[in-house]
Amino acid sequence: MESRDYCLENCETGCKCGKMKNNFYIKQK
Repeated sequence: MESRDYCLENCETGCKCGKMKNNFYIKQK
């Protein structure tokens, strides 16, 4: 499996990204 970064635009400071769908971390633009 590839280690893709899952991102969800659901944050005021930027985008929530993470290696796993269940674990998201806030990534500031």
